[in-house]
Amino acid sequence: MEYDVFICHASEDKASFVKPLAEALLAAHVVPWYDEFELRVGDSIRRVIDQGLSQSRFGIVVLSPAFFAKKWPQHELDGLLDRELSVGENVILPVWHGVNHDDVAAYSLPLAGRFSTSTNRGLTFVVEDLLKVVRPEKSPVVRAREILEAQGVDCPPASDSYWLFVAENVTAGLEWYRWTFPPPFDESTNENWGERLAWTFLALDWSRIADEMGISVTTRPEAVLDFIRGTPGLLNAFRSNLAIGTGFAPQLSIPGFGGELEQDYSKAFEDSRTHYHKMFGDLYRKDPRLSEVHSWLGLRHPTLDSMDPSQVARVYFRGETYGRRPASSGKGIDHLLWLLSNESNWLPTNIHESLLQGIVEWPSDWQWPDEDEELTWEEAGEVSDEITRAIETGRFDWTDAVLSDWHKRIAMAKASLNLLEPVEVLLEGIREVQLVEQTIKGGQAFDARRRQVPRDGRET
Repeated sequence: MEYDVFICHASEDKASFVKPLAEALLAAHVVPWYDEFELRVGDSIRRVIDQGLSQSRFGIVVLSPAFFAKKWPQHELDGLLDRELSVGENVILPVWHGVNHDDVAAYSLPLAGRFSTSTNRGLTFVVEDLLKVVRPEKSPVVRAREILEAQGVDCPPASDSYWLFVAENVTAGLEWYRWTFPPPFDESTNENWGERLAWTFLALDWSRIADEMGISVTTRPEAVLDFIRGTPGLLNAFRSNLAIGTGFAPQLSIPGFGGELEQDYSKAFEDSRTHYHKMFGDLYRKDPRLSEVHSWLGLRHPTLDSMDPSQVARVYFRGETYGRRPASSGKGIDHLLWLLSNESNWLPTNIHESLLQGIVEWPSDWQWPDEDEELTWEEAGEVSDEITRAIETGRFDWTDAVLSDWHKRIAMAKASLNLLEPVEVLLEGIREVQLVEQTIKGGQAFDARRRQVPRDGRET
């Protein structure tokens, strides 16, 4: 259902009561079906009204002399009565407007027997009466909608089934969505539950919009900042969870790239330096590996060039999102090709070189295909097979099948990352950084370690 209430009325009563009622309900976060809000030029009136009747939880029936004299409101009332019979619950909420019990009884005895509210006591009184039924006090969903609407977020009425999906994610958590953050609220009261529902609603939107916009660790920082600024609630969530946010957007932690978050990063970095200095004392100044370079603040460290490039690459491309979904869904080969293309030319030179070297020294992450990729092993397994043979023989052959495999994989990365360079140019870049040779060397070193004889004399 899309509406909280359907307003059944005679057109003669619009100006005196019905339109002010519809506007007052909207202000109270109740979504009404009201013809002036819904009908457009060219619509089939009957079809639109029937749809509104079927998609509304309740029907407010404004009983008046004009209502009794018209046939069209009777059609709507009949539809609401059918709804009551089918669902077995009270759907009709009568409002007396310029009529008394005898007037209603003369029209319909069953309607006269229902508890009603009357416009004799004013619009505010009528709205309060209706809200007691339509919007139970302290409903978590109502509170969530109030919070969201205050931020300018469009959200469905309290009766919409989407709130069940939101509630499920409140309970199950948001760890498997990108661009989500842990809710800062407890669940001790309905008010707290409403805040958590609102937060979860926003978080699901953040994740959806980020996916639709293609926001990732390879996105230019200004585009990431535009996304954060333009998405309700996200800037404050990012600022309150800076470490997790940096896992999704490590480029913002690069000095000068943080936009509105730059001061937050500077303070976090200085706090971290103070912490590590207290922990390690003079050793901290002598050995930068004891610092925060292995954490989410690593890209801000002045001694980045002396750090383990593979660790820097892991932090950047996989992200420290603290149990949440990794920042990037791509494999290392995608990241490497991005680094070899002009799309990454916004990175500072030292960071670009460190990431490039790190990917090359991180061979286990780039081989393919994964189970979620389009290519199967039968279609694109020659490179990995040839590397496996080369680890044993020391020789890698660039056969036609291997080249075909490379071309397929590079074409996939070009399409997903919108890389403009020709396949051959990117393949030449792969050969220049000696990715294959480094992978073979790493595999041989691993095999050598496995063959070492342990202390008990048994070979492994």
